[in-house]
Amino acid sequence: MHAQSLPAEFLDKCSDDERREVETWWSGLPLASRSDVAVLLDRRQDSCAYVNHTEEGGDRVWRKLPIVSEDLPFDDPQVDVREAQLELFQHLLAHPEFQFGPDVAVRTFHICVDHPDARRVVEKGELTRDFHCPVNAQECPIQQFATKVHQARLIEVDSTTRRTTWLCRQ
Repeated sequence: MHAQSLPAEFLDKCSDDERREVETWWSGLPLASRSDVAVLLDRRQDSCAYVNHTEEGGDRVWRKLPIVSEDLPFDDPQVDVREAQLELFQHLLAHPEFQFGPDVAVRTFHICVDHPDARRVVEKGELTRDFHCPVNAQECPIQQFATKVHQARLIEVDSTTRRTTWLCRQ
């Protein structure tokens, strides 16, 4: 923002009459005052904010809130979902008294990652019956697997053996 203009986000909130009044007031300010106001309106200059808060006793007070400019850590929810699925799977394997339904099968196999379509299956963690091998290889394990299942969800990838574990609905 230049010291000669007000931010559009403020002016856009004004009616036509208010906008003319604000622009008239702004143009009447000395250049030094406009620069001072421009600094106050620049959010990059903020290190704290204030909020008017009602305390339990009913008194209104100003509370200081620090403004943090660092990015907050990002947790990928898909990682949590896959970890939960893997934990459930391992729990079910450890407790044979729990049974999978007749339409659920667990399969493991090596995934070919030589082709982008195959890599997308692993990245997305889902496989459906409509998958087709990009090179039409008859021995493609993903293609063979896709023809046997309706839908499959990846629950584990062993980076050492490059084998994967899938929960399948047939």
